[in-house]
Amino acid sequence: MHHLQPISDTLEFVLGNSWMEPADIQRDYQWTAEQVSELLDDLITFAVPPDGEAEEDAYFVGVIIVHGMNQQFRLYDGLQRITTLTILICLLRDMIQDAELKTRLQACVFDRKGEPRLKLIGHQYLATHIQPRGKSLSLASGRLTGQAEVLRAAQKHMRDQLRTLSPRTLYFLAWTVLERVLILRLSVATPAMANRIFRTINMRGLKLEDADLIKSRLAEFPGSAEEVEELLTAWQDIRQALTARSQARVDQVEESHRYDRYSGFQGFVLALEMMERFTPDTPDHKPSTVERLNGFVDLMKSRHGTAKGLTGYFRFLHKCATDWNTLHQPAMGGQSSPFNPLLPIRAVWWTEWKPLALRVMGRASQMESAGPPWRARIFDQMHRAAIAMELAGFSPMKRQLVFAKAIEELKDGATPDRLESLVMWQADLIRIHSALTGAFDQYQLRRSTVVWIEYIMSGAPYSFLRDMTVEHVLPVSTHLPAGWLKEFPDWQTRRDVMNLLGNLILLPRSINQGFGDDTFEEKMAALTQRESELEGLNLVYWVRKCEDWTPDRIRTLTDHLAAYVWDALKMSDVDYATFGAQRA
Repeated sequence: MHHLQPISDTLEFVLGNSWMEPADIQRDYQWTAEQVSELLDDLITFAVPPDGEAEEDAYFVGVIIVHGMNQQFRLYDGLQRITTLTILICLLRDMIQDAELKTRLQACVFDRKGEPRLKLIGHQYLATHIQPRGKSLSLASGRLTGQAEVLRAAQKHMRDQLRTLSPRTLYFLAWTVLERVLILRLSVATPAMANRIFRTINMRGLKLEDADLIKSRLAEFPGSAEEVEELLTAWQDIRQALTARSQARVDQVEESHRYDRYSGFQGFVLALEMMERFTPDTPDHKPSTVERLNGFVDLMKSRHGTAKGLTGYFRFLHKCATDWNTLHQPAMGGQSSPFNPLLPIRAVWWTEWKPLALRVMGRASQMESAGPPWRARIFDQMHRAAIAMELAGFSPMKRQLVFAKAIEELKDGATPDRLESLVMWQADLIRIHSALTGAFDQYQLRRSTVVWIEYIMSGAPYSFLRDMTVEHVLPVSTHLPAGWLKEFPDWQTRRDVMNLLGNLILLPRSINQGFGDDTFEEKMAALTQRESELEGLNLVYWVRKCEDWTPDRIRTLTDHLAAYVWDALKMSDVDYATFGAQRA
C-alpha cells in the first residue's frame, strides 16, 4: 500500500487542490456524444435540491490514476472523464446566476494565480475556447480537426443539452457536481508502476455489458441469500441458453453501427426491456444506459415483488431463449421459418418488432401444441403489417407506438387470433392504395416493397434475397442512349414512370452492376444469356415476356402488381379495384 495512496473526496476537492496534465501514454480526448450524454444524463437525473431527499448520498464518477508531487500530477487514467467534467463545470459556471457557486466552479478550473487545473499539452482549444470565464458558451468557428474538433463537439453537445434545463435545475446540477460527485484519486509512486496499472486497466479484461450491470442490480434484490442466489442462477441460465450462433453479427441485415449492440444476449436483454416497458423512447427523452437499466430493474422489482417471483419469470424467459436464437438467425429455420420475412425485407428496424416477437414467442411457449400454429399466424400478420406501415408512410415513432400497443394486447395471457393494433385504419388504407400506383422515389420503401413482392411470389429463402438489388428497367438517367428515346422522348415522361412498381425488378448484384443505361433489348439479351441465375425471380419473368417497354406497358404492370400487393397484404376485405372505385 505504500506504493499507492488513494484519496476519495468530492470532485470539487480533487480538482480544486491539484493540477493535472495527461501522461505521455494517454490517448487524446476521444469521447463522443454517446459517452458525454451518458455521463451528463446520469448527473442530471441524480441532481436534487440541496435540502431534498436523495436515494443515495453520492454519485461515484470513478477512479483516476496519477503520479506526481506537490499536487502537480501526470494523469495516467481518467483523462476522458476529467476533461468532460471540466467542460461541464465551465459551462455551468457561465450559465448559472448564483455568485457563490460561480466562484466555487471557477476554482475547479483555475487556481488563484490564473493557472488552469487541467492542461492538455499540445492542444490549445480547451485553454482558449472553454476554460476562460465566459468563453464556454461560444463555439469556435471554422473547420477544426483532431483534438480540437472532438472537444468542440463535446462542448456543443453539453451546451445545447444544458440550455434545455431551467435555471433552477441548472443550480441543482451545479451544486450536485460540487458537493455530491465523488472521485477516487489513486496516486502511484513511480511512472513505471503507473504505466503497468494503465496497461492492466485498459488492455486486459472485457468491458461490462448491459447484462452485467443488470446482474449487479439483481444482486441487491431483497430476499434471503438463497433466493437471491437462485435468482442470479436463473439469470445466468438465460445467458448460457443463447447459442454462439446467435452472437454472430449479420452485416447484410442492418447497418452494423446500429446492429452490433443488439446481437446475441445483449439484444435479448434490450428486447426484454422494451417488451416490458411497452412504450418506446421519445425524442424529448432518450435515457442514458445507466438510467435505462436502473429503470428496467426497478420495473422488474415492482412487477414481480420478490426474488422468488422474479426467478419464476426468468425461468419462463429461459424457454424463450431457443426461439430467440432462431429469431436472430432466420436462416436457421429455413424457408419455412415464420421469422424469415422480416429481417431480409428490412421494412422496419428490428428494435421496433423484436420486442413484440419475444412476447409472441413467450406466449406460444405456454400453449403446448397450439403454440407454433398461433405463433406463425401472428408473425404472418406482423410481416404484412410492416410492409403496410411502410406504404402508409408511418414515421419510426408511429411504428414504435403501434408495436408497443401490440405488446400490450398480449399481456395478462391473451392469445388473440390477430393483433388489432396491427390492423390498418381506413385513412391508412387510402394512403396504401395511392402509394401502390405512385412513384417509389424513396430508396428504402422501394427496396422493401420489391423484395417483399418477390418473397411472397416465390417464398425465396433469406440467403437468396439478401444479395438482391433493385433494377430500374427504364434507367434513372437524364441522358439516355438513343434506343430509349423513341418510346420515352422527353424527361417528364421518363420521370413519371421510372419509379413505378411496373418498372422495378429484383436482380442479383453481380448482374445488376453490368447494366448501366443499356437499352431494353440489350438488357433482355443479357438476361437470356444468364437465365440459369435468374430461376425463381418472378418479376424478371414478367418483364422478359414483354416484347417492348413503353410508358403504357409500365403503367399496366404497375396496376397488376398493385392489385397483387393489395390482396397479399390482407388488410382489407375489399379488392383493389373496388376500393379505388369507392374512393372515386
